[in-house]
Amino acid sequence: MSKGRLERAGNCYQPARQRTTKEQAMPVIHIETFKSDDDKKAHLVAEITKLFCDKMNLRPEQIHVVFDEYEPNNWATGGKLWSSM
Repeated sequence: MSKGRLERAGNCYQPARQRTTKEQAMPVIHIETFKSDDDKKAHLVAEITKLFCDKMNLRPEQIHVVFDEYEPNNWATGGKLWSSM
C-alpha cells in the first residue's frame, strides 16, 4: 500500500482518491443518529441531496450521505443513556 493520505471507507481505511479539479470535489455529509428504517433515511437523503444541489450548484452524483447509526444504549445526554430515558 502506498504511503499517503487515507480516507475512511466504512469500518476501514483506503488510499484517498485524487481530487484535482473543482468539478471532482464533492461534499460528504455524515449523519449520526439512532437506528432508523430505510424509508425515513431514503426521504432524508432525497431532501439533503436536493438542498445541496440547489444551494451549492452540484449534481446529485457528487453528493454522498453517510449514516452512522447507534442503538440508544450507546448514546448518552446529560449523563444518562437514551435507553434509560
